[in-house]
Amino acid sequence: MPPIEADPFFVLLTDALRAGPGSPAWHQAVTQLREQGAQGSDEYKLLIAARETLEGGKEYRAVRAGPDFTRKLMQGVEAEPAGGTRRSIPTATLIAILGGIVVLAALGYVGYRMTQPAPGGQVAIDDLQNKANRFFDTAATATFAGSIPDGWNKIGALPLDVSDGLRLAPMPDSAAKAKGGGAAWGGSMPADQPFAVEVLVRSIEPESAVLLEAFVSADPKFAADTGTTSHDLVWQLQGHSQHVMLSGSGQQFAQPAPAFAAGGSVRLVIDRDVAIIEAAGPDKKWYRLWAGPHELGAAPRSVGVRFLRTGPAAAAPAIVVQQVKVTTSAAK
Repeated sequence: MPPIEADPFFVLLTDALRAGPGSPAWHQAVTQLREQGAQGSDEYKLLIAARETLEGGKEYRAVRAGPDFTRKLMQGVEAEPAGGTRRSIPTATLIAILGGIVVLAALGYVGYRMTQPAPGGQVAIDDLQNKANRFFDTAATATFAGSIPDGWNKIGALPLDVSDGLRLAPMPDSAAKAKGGGAAWGGSMPADQPFAVEVLVRSIEPESAVLLEAFVSADPKFAADTGTTSHDLVWQLQGHSQHVMLSGSGQQFAQPAPAFAAGGSVRLVIDRDVAIIEAAGPDKKWYRLWAGPHELGAAPRSVGVRFLRTGPAAAAPAIVVQQVKVTTSAAK
């Protein structure tokens, strides 16, 4: 009878026990035992029993565990459910399950983002338009009938006449170098609070060296001579022509704007990232001039109106602002 050490299966069992669970030898030995009808969930016991059977009562030869045997064996014992049969999940199956979870999570995130208004996108603009229809709360009002109302401040150096609306007063020689003047609300709106500034223009003059501006600014420091800031969104009226300026840069209209009429209004609607500018004639029908990202950042918003002189002005300029109103909603 050839020595037991020459039996290939005995050698395989010995190599499996030395290499430990998860090794190729372990897997091959267990597979052969299963094919021969071996039963039981404890693979280690199966291998030991098979090896002892092969030895057939000869002197026991100790099998020394490989360097990773103990760690792998303990991991296998801890992973086995108590009182039940441990069924290992193939690595490929685990990878497929984890991959499916990652894909589902990614699809869920993409779906969530698609439902959120993108900064500057059309969804955000439409959302702001819907909010504007619910601006029923008045945050501030300035009606110019003899004085600048409490809570509003004069800006710029040009003299103002508030006896019957807001307009430029005849300019004395001391103001010859002044370029602008107007009124700004002393309060401000938080960046994340949607609101609107509506300006009622009672009368205008067809040709004038005076511009009218309604503005929302992220800079509370107004220049002493002009009343302007470096970071603002502006609706500008020159004669009957309307313009939109973003930090001094002119913005394109989607379509030509109709001429602005005396007795009309302009409304600047502001959200955290986007803005809409609308104008209305005496019939109060609003039409959109411009919409898009306003680039005002996260600073509080200051609002107001101002006149800018571009040349020699008439003794009593006829462009007149009747009222400025800031409206919002209690719900953001």
